[in-house]
Amino acid sequence: MTTLDFEAFSLSKNFIFESKNVELSNLIANESIAVFPQKSYVIRGIILKYIYDKNVIVLPEESKKAAVLFKKWAEEGKNVLIIDPTTSFMKTLVSLGVSYEPVCSSMNVFRLKKSDEYILEDPSPYNVVEKDLTKILNINCIPKLSLYQHPISNENRSLIIFENVKIPENAKLKFSIALHPQVWNPNKGDGVVFEVFIEHNGEKEKIFSKYIDPKNNPEERKWNDFEIDLSKYSGKNVTIILSTLPGPKNDNRWDWAYWGDLRIVRG
Repeated sequence: MTTLDFEAFSLSKNFIFESKNVELSNLIANESIAVFPQKSYVIRGIILKYIYDKNVIVLPEESKKAAVLFKKWAEEGKNVLIIDPTTSFMKTLVSLGVSYEPVCSSMNVFRLKKSDEYILEDPSPYNVVEKDLTKILNINCIPKLSLYQHPISNENRSLIIFENVKIPENAKLKFSIALHPQVWNPNKGDGVVFEVFIEHNGEKEKIFSKYIDPKNNPEERKWNDFEIDLSKYSGKNVTIILSTLPGPKNDNRWDWAYWGDLRIVRG
């Protein structure tokens, strides 16, 4: 076992997983580096024995130093998996400009990547039910770093505001919307309206509005993916506003609404 010469984590070479965890074994078999930000996996005995062609990193604690190194590796084109991180560690990676994509798994697994995109962060919440907006939500084996926005009422909007966002040339806003799987029950509310506004020079434009009701529409029981052309705002600094509203009955019970992986994609 080799220990890198800075605090917060050790590089443990050549670990393999118990055969009962075939899913993770197969994931790691195709990657050069796998990162466990929570050392509880070692304590649980998931890691069993050495092999000699892979690196598995176990973080005794999550740190910005570790995140900086992972960013460097991603920019170098190395394959880096982050396995079951805390929300705070993913937020640290995002704050450093690290991009990622979800890996379909029963656990929360993210692959870091080099990309011409940036993830929207540090929003200003207004009239929200819960101040801690950011969560990791896994739906149908697809984890996403998400913002939770429970609607209040049609007369009293909940808002999540991203100020001073610079829009690159020919950019798109990409995101997913969903309701939490625990409320996919027809007895729990009547769905949610998701809306996106852009404000620039004192003018506000609604650029997206979508009503989903996975409680009654099984085809919407997933991450519903969308992208919006932002080319008319190229080169401008804008405010992006997210809003959620209750369904047609103005019933906000069980409206556990989530925005997933909000990002600006260049070109």
